[in-house]
Amino acid sequence: MTWADTARRRLAVAGAALLVLLAAVLARPGDPRLPAAPAAGTWQTPAGALGWQLSAAGGFAVTDGETTLWQADPAWRVTGALTGDLDADGADELALLVWRRGFYGPSRPFWREADAAGRVYTQHIFLYDWQPDGVQPFWMSSGLDPQVAAWAMADDGTLAIRTAGGQDTRWAWRSWGLERIDAPARKM
Repeated sequence: MTWADTARRRLAVAGAALLVLLAAVLARPGDPRLPAAPAAGTWQTPAGALGWQLSAAGGFAVTDGETTLWQADPAWRVTGALTGDLDADGADELALLVWRRGFYGPSRPFWREADAAGRVYTQHIFLYDWQPDGVQPFWMSSGLDPQVAAWAMADDGTLAIRTAGGQDTRWAWRSWGLERIDAPARKM
């Protein structure tokens, strides 16, 4: 191996180490964790089976196999998607786990770009229905705290959510929003 080859190899290793260090410095709690790999699935709608695709960059689209029928806001980072009958109406809904930039501060309607800890993204669960005119949102959560680390939909339409802190919780749709159904009873 020549001196030049050794120098190039050392430079490549140093460059890779610098990139890892830079990523660690720039990553802050509350920044979106992008999906490890693209994902795809099927959404059973009154219009028939539609496909959905989640890109490794956090993009999300619903297609009929050839045409994109709907896509998530490009400013969002979608990190998960589930389908199932959340509201027990006999039709499957689409649930997205979304990171979006900014949030409302303590005094609405004033929009904030970052919180006191410097976080610029907040995590949300957005729920969608299929309507005759396409994909329509029917519920969009406020910023989640604690954050969702993993989630799954049970056959009964409930959501099983593991928080970033490792707590396993169970959620169900109740008239207007997701409600935790495994929480201990509150004292009156």
